[in-house]
Amino acid sequence: MGSANELLLWSLIEKSEEDLGKALEKGANVNLLSPTGSSPLHVAALRDSAWLIDILLKYEARVDQKDNSGFTPLMVAALNGKTDAARVLLSNGADPNIKRPSNGQTALHLAMDSRSRMVVRALVDADADINAQANDRKFTPLHLAAVLNAGELAHVLLEDPQCDVTILDSNGRTAAMVATDNGNHRLGEDLRVYAMTKSKADKELLSAVMELDEEAARKALAGGANANLCLHAAAMKGSVSLIKILLDHRIDVNQIDSLGFTPLMVAALNGNTDAVTELMANGANLNLRGRDGETALHLAMKSANLRVVNELLKKGADINAQTKSDKFTPLHFAAYFNIQHIRRVLEMHTKCNTEIVDWKSRTAAKLAEERRRQLGMLPESADGNMTKPVEVSENVYKVTSSPRGRVIVLNYENFGEKDYRSGAIWDTKKLGNLFTKMDYQVETHHNLKYQKTKEILNFFRSSDKMAQVDCAVVCVLSHGVSQDTFITSDNIEMTVDEVSFTAAVALCKAFRALYELRISLLLLVLLYHQFL
Repeated sequence: MGSANELLLWSLIEKSEEDLGKALEKGANVNLLSPTGSSPLHVAALRDSAWLIDILLKYEARVDQKDNSGFTPLMVAALNGKTDAARVLLSNGADPNIKRPSNGQTALHLAMDSRSRMVVRALVDADADINAQANDRKFTPLHLAAVLNAGELAHVLLEDPQCDVTILDSNGRTAAMVATDNGNHRLGEDLRVYAMTKSKADKELLSAVMELDEEAARKALAGGANANLCLHAAAMKGSVSLIKILLDHRIDVNQIDSLGFTPLMVAALNGNTDAVTELMANGANLNLRGRDGETALHLAMKSANLRVVNELLKKGADINAQTKSDKFTPLHFAAYFNIQHIRRVLEMHTKCNTEIVDWKSRTAAKLAEERRRQLGMLPESADGNMTKPVEVSENVYKVTSSPRGRVIVLNYENFGEKDYRSGAIWDTKKLGNLFTKMDYQVETHHNLKYQKTKEILNFFRSSDKMAQVDCAVVCVLSHGVSQDTFITSDNIEMTVDEVSFTAAVALCKAFRALYELRISLLLLVLLYHQFL
């Protein structure tokens, strides 16, 4: 029996129909469990093999068997974006609404991590509970899409009439609020607008604005769509032509959304200069306040767009307005986010009061010192006093540019024969957030094949932006065979040397003085798993 079971496992790894048939004829256990509790059906789901799943099910494999982590085969397929496997499991009675005991997540929750629109569509079509809430944070799948900034997946969910955008998580937040709290402002605005759509024409207008389709927008408005619903969305997209079309319907240019934002605030937040100018030309109030007392000028600091800031100041924005909670002025925000070029512009403005203090009695200059120390740009002496920055030397390089450097994160979680890396998307997001807080520009790529990885690295090294920063960081999250290799999503080994050489070439070409050259290389986060 042992040999039959071994042949069964080998047939799944090799995707061999002939060997699978022989194993089953010899009496192999179709529900054989590995030490991790995974069954042959789990493996077939991971291999995305519909015909392997079909054969196993005909031999009475348990379609909803859970492994030791509470994953069913359908969950494995959903988490890894395996469309064919998900479809055949669903067609054979797999329950899409089983919850993992540890956190209450369903297959639809897990599908958000895969970012596979096809898998999400298959689950929704199979009557997966679109509003299911996980145990801990009470997240629905839509909340997870909001966290991951997965707009395409969010739209699949929103198209379902059963999708409830008003459900609150454990902190009392809708999916729109969660998107905004995670810095995904565009998706947050989209979700807020979607929550207000009442008719088919309203939804058509929203879709038209999101797709920047002026003709479809006019058609929807002619069909009775509420023009007031989409001015925020048009401001977010930065489309002057759509803003004009909506304003022609005599809507309120200063309307307020659920966050207390006006369209002008949304345009400023997203750095859309032309939209800011158009809205102001049509009577937008520059100094209206959001829930925390923030103005359009405060929000413009987050976009770091100097043109937007200048346009707002030119039209009379209150440069000394303070928020309610932190008592931050726009200058405090510029100091906090370390936006030096905008900070200088504000300080030089004739109406700027640089002595205003926040809730901790800090001027913007004092806050800037604290932030620079937190970011490692202004070290502290043993007695607690501020010291001068460490001078550049053979062993100490300056990292004082703004942004401080560029970061590329390469995340691999789907490997075919290799075990999937559950939770990888969260690691990637946290890593990106960490570097963003340290004032690095971060770009992230998921599940690239070997050749595409090389192309992305070459594009990264050849970017003109390299000449504008003092540091470059390459982060790779993947499986590995040894400490010097990692695996791309097409199961090809790539060496650390290949990445190091690419990064070195990048910096040699980009930096204007060779003595400034350094490589910050974060390699590797290698996870060794064996599924069987």
